[in-house]
Amino acid sequence: CDWSSDVCSSDLASMGPVSPDAAEEAALAERAHLARLGVFAGASAVAGGAVAVAGWDDARLQSAGLMTVGWAGVNGLIVALAWKGTGQPKSAADRARTREIFQLNLGLDFGYVGAGVAMGVLGHIDDRRAVEGAGWAIAAQGVGLAALDFVALTQIPR
Repeated sequence: CDWSSDVCSSDLASMGPVSPDAAEEAALAERAHLARLGVFAGASAVAGGAVAVAGWDDARLQSAGLMTVGWAGVNGLIVALAWKGTGQPKSAADRARTREIFQLNLGLDFGYVGAGVAMGVLGHIDDRRAVEGAGWAIAAQGVGLAALDFVALTQIPR
């Protein structure tokens, strides 16, 4: 292994043949993922805002709506910051790192779902409507992000 790289030459060999098509395909898949994430962020902002306004007198709905808007902001910021760095062909080592990032993200997404469900259930049990609403919103975001990250992972060539 070369200390300047996270990938050993034996790792690269096990990834199969390197083709210009795979490098280009990975770049397009990454750009498509960010576009989908941007749409998800926009839809979350609109839906979350509508729920927060419509449920202003209900702490559960207000909390769920505001939490969703907050997630939309974070996802939108990720798209804005990452967009410029995408679209360029990716080497085999870059593709391997990108796949690892999506695998990590999937693990985090499932963590969001679990934490959100726990908050939703415990908030309901304790009659803490704001905690309950925020929890279900977090769980919903985790499910949506897991779907997006899974699709992206399947589209990044090895």
